[in-house]
Amino acid sequence: MPTQPDKARALAAAFGGTVGGQLAPSGIPVEEIAERYGTPFYLYDAGLISARAQAVRRALGTELAYSVKANPSLAICQLIAAEDGVGAEVASAGELALALAAGFAPGDLLFAGPGKTDDELARLVNAGILADNVESIGEIDRLAAVAE
Repeated sequence: MPTQPDKARALAAAFGGTVGGQLAPSGIPVEEIAERYGTPFYLYDAGLISARAQAVRRALGTELAYSVKANPSLAICQLIAAEDGVGAEVASAGELALALAAGFAPGDLLFAGPGKTDDELARLVNAGILADNVESIGEIDRLAAVAE
């Protein structure tokens, strides 16, 4: 059974190993990253994000929809939008705007938010997204009126 130090070493190796005893994502010591960008900071590995998105897509054998609410960082969304076969699921007008700004094609977007306003319905219709998950007969009627 792996010990905690074994787990820590494996995790460090997965994120680029160590340099001089320091975690070094992509070969850059974390201390250098902190000096360059300040603290606190969030650190993401673009290659790892892309590889994971494609691994999930291959494992499922289908297209994916990234839930923007999981991490609405523009940079993260841009990485994911660049992946083949990966769209996005949004739940608000703000998330819709972010997904479009990140480069997701409107035809790869799903809107799945409850309590949509008429403004949100108009935005998703005007954007030409793939689908809206409607929550009620009333929403269907409102969506139809906006779409006309």
